[in-house]
Amino acid sequence: MAEKEDVLIKTVDILAKKTDTLEERTKKIEREIKFHWRIIDVFLFLNCIVLVEYHIIPLIIAWIPLCQ
Repeated sequence: MAEKEDVLIKTVDILAKKTDTLEERTKKIEREIKFHWRIIDVFLFLNCIVLVEYHIIPLIIAWIPLCQ
């Protein structure tokens, strides 16, 4: 009987350790997702700057003589 209890205690301990590692894994994955979203945000911001520089500013410059 004591052997079965020891086995149960060991399995409960192992399962508890696995859930801790699962929580740690989810936290790590969340951090990685946040990091990748930050990188995507930086590239989107740079793309907006390029869009303004090459498309919107020439349109404004072309419309200035038309407004006068």
